[in-house]
Amino acid sequence: MIKTIFFWLSYPTKGLIGLEYPPSFKPKYFYHSQNSVIDNNVYSLLTDNEGDIWFSTHKGIFLLDTDTLFIRNFTIADGFPAMEFNYGGQALN
Repeated sequence: MIKTIFFWLSYPTKGLIGLEYPPSFKPKYFYHSQNSVIDNNVYSLLTDNEGDIWFSTHKGIFLLDTDTLFIRNFTIADGFPAMEFNYGGQALN
């Protein structure tokens, strides 16, 4: 069995989109403020060593577990100095 791979992208004011890859690039997942906890303004996307997606928004930093599709939000309560992370709000260690 071949595991489906997703191509993740963001577009300001639209949210986070997961496209099936290969072969169709058909939209499979679409997360936005109407159907999830994320903000529509998703900026920087990074993939960690586990294949999970980290992204910045006006509502904090988010982690999408690509196996379970669980989305976790990191905020001031988690020790971040602010909630709003704009374009370029990223770091990879």
